[in-house]
Amino acid sequence: MKVEGQYERLEERLEERLEEKLEEAVEERTMNKKLIEVALPLEKINAESAREKSIRHGHPSTLHLWWARRPLAAARAVIWASLVDDPSSHPELFPTEEEQNKERQRLFKILEDLVVWENSNNEAVLNLAKAEIMKSTNNNPPALLDPFAGGGAIPLEAQRLGLEAHAHDLNPVAVMINKTMIEIPPRFANMPPVNPEARQKLDFDENNWKGAAGLAEDVRYYGEWMKQEAFKRIGHLYPKVKVPAGQYRLRYSITDMLDRTYYTDFFDLTWDGENAVFDDPYAEEEELENIS
Repeated sequence: MKVEGQYERLEERLEERLEEKLEEAVEERTMNKKLIEVALPLEKINAESAREKSIRHGHPSTLHLWWARRPLAAARAVIWASLVDDPSSHPELFPTEEEQNKERQRLFKILEDLVVWENSNNEAVLNLAKAEIMKSTNNNPPALLDPFAGGGAIPLEAQRLGLEAHAHDLNPVAVMINKTMIEIPPRFANMPPVNPEARQKLDFDENNWKGAAGLAEDVRYYGEWMKQEAFKRIGHLYPKVKVPAGQYRLRYSITDMLDRTYYTDFFDLTWDGENAVFDDPYAEEEELENIS
C-alpha cells in the first residue's frame, strides 16, 4: 500500500507539471505566424524531392531499405518553414504588404538553396538557415520529436538544422537506421579515425577531420576487414555465377560508398535451371561474385 501511495503522488506531480508545461506552450503559441502557414516555394521543393529519388551515392536510402521513405528535401523544408516567422508577423519591421512580400522572397531564396541536395552539408547555406531559426525563436529553438521515425528523414533534417532531435519507433529496423544516422555520428563528430592504416599516412592530422569523416574512414577500413574475414571463412559457399547478357541489373548501395563494389538487385530474380536471371535488356554479360 505504501508503494501504491508513492506512485499516486508521483502521478499527481507529473500531471501538475504537464499542465504547467501545456499552459506555457499555449501562452507561447500566441506567437507569430510561421512561413509554412502563409506560403512556400513549392515548385522548387517538389523538384528537389523528385530529383532525390535518383540520388544514390551518400544518400541515407542506401543504408537500408525502408518503405514510405520521406524525401530529405521536403522534410528539411517543412521543419525550417515551421520555425521561421512569416514577415506578416512583424508589422513593426515590414509595415506594408510590399515590404512583407520582399522579405518573404528573401526567405524563399534561403529555402530554395537549403533544399538542394548538393547543399546538404554546405556550411554557408546551413548557417544562414540556422540564423533565421534562431532569430524567430529568440535563440531558443524547440526540440523535435518524431514518435514514428521510420527511415529517419525528419529527425535527421532537424539535426542538420541544429535542433535537438528525438526519434522513436517500435520497429527494430527503424531503430537501427535512426541510431546509425542521428545517434552514433554525433558522438564521433570532428574526431580522427582510429584504424592503423589512416593513422600511418604521412599527411595524417588529428585536427583535420570534420563532421563524421573520421568515423566514415573507420567504417570503410573495418568494413573491408570484416568482408575479407567473411570470405576466408565462408567464401567457398558463394561460388561465381555467370549471368547471361541482358538478364540482370545492378544498383549502387552503401557498399559502393565504402569500397566501390556493387550488389545485385533481386527484385526481378528468377532461375532458368542453370543461371540466375535478372531482367535488364541493357546489361552486358559479366561474371558476378557472391550472388546469394
